[in-house]
Amino acid sequence: MEAPITSSHNPQVTRVRKWINRPQVCRRDGVLVADGIHLVQEALEAGLSCRVIFADSRSSHPEVKEILDSADERRLPVYPVMPHILRAVSGVETPQGLIGVFERPAFEPSAFWRAALETSPVHVVVAAGVQDPGNMGSLIRTARAAGIRGLVCTRGTVDPYHHRALRASMGAALSFPILLDVEEETLISQLEKAGLRTAGLAPRGTTDLDEIDPQYPTAWVFGSEGQGLPKDIGDAIDLNVKIPMEPGVESLAVPAAGAVVFYWLYLFGRDKQRNGDGVRADRSQPA
Repeated sequence: MEAPITSSHNPQVTRVRKWINRPQVCRRDGVLVADGIHLVQEALEAGLSCRVIFADSRSSHPEVKEILDSADERRLPVYPVMPHILRAVSGVETPQGLIGVFERPAFEPSAFWRAALETSPVHVVVAAGVQDPGNMGSLIRTARAAGIRGLVCTRGTVDPYHHRALRASMGAALSFPILLDVEEETLISQLEKAGLRTAGLAPRGTTDLDEIDPQYPTAWVFGSEGQGLPKDIGDAIDLNVKIPMEPGVESLAVPAAGAVVFYWLYLFGRDKQRNGDGVRADRSQPA
């Protein structure tokens, strides 16, 4: 292995630090930063094109060695760096010894809908103004675990490939169909064209979650943490849904609300399979 990088002014180091400190530049440049062993592994397994990998030159971690051996076989650009350089670049307090920069996954609308609609039942999550990267990552991780088929993000929603969102999702975003920058004005029409009923989560919704037919293909729409659903979207969706809860609690945080909805759907589907009654819903009429 070549001599480790020791200067924080090294051009490669400066570039990666900029991508971590300025996520909008990271997004503009079409890359994502995978910080840590697991995220680098996930990015490699997802087949993302690698720009660069920084590796702690003093690490003896067996998984770091395994990844570096694999990177060497693939002839990926790997740079050993001194531990203090990794600490200066990383967005976490205790770096794990690896930081990778990869090309972002990119789904054109047609490819996204093919992936999202290829299996039944079809449920997708829509983030319409979610702002916190940690909330976005948690939402993606739970959605992926519960069998949700994809994520649609409106323009102005936080980047699901933000380095903090990637950490919160534990890399789930790297193998999840995601459609970015959908205009709010065309959102509902795109969802309707895909054959999806729209259900928005709102504290003062008029329909309880357990009153909905979970077999019907649905887009579950989550608004911003503070303001909720954008008014135009809230006015246009098919259902304003509330999660039943005890008096005195106004609402759940976005990731918690997502977890309730997604696992309600997941457990219903699992019970249907166990009972041998996995009937595909008629997608022509809302429930």
